[in-house]
Amino acid sequence: WTCVWRHKWLRQEHINVQEGRALLRAAERVTQTCGRLRRQHLILTDSQVVLGVVQKGRSSRPRLNRFARHLAALSLGSRQLFLYRWISTKINPADGPSRSFG
Repeated sequence: WTCVWRHKWLRQEHINVQEGRALLRAAERVTQTCGRLRRQHLILTDSQVVLGVVQKGRSSRPRLNRFARHLAALSLGSRQLFLYRWISTKINPADGPSRSFG
């Protein structure tokens, strides 16, 4: 099951915060789908900063730390395992749609 979302940000924020929001939204959408409980989900990101935050489970930056905590709670509460992996921007299927807003 693969999905790519296109979304226009309502406010300007630091790119790492936007990447964290995108990762959190992907995890939230997976948990909202019926029949996906007690499963493993692979979520790809081209942000090494956000990947480090979610894999370590914490950050010294409060805004990024919030995403790590929310993702951990989401994983525990829904009994799902999220696996996060880095993907090069050049082959990231979500990168093109995110840049088409002008």
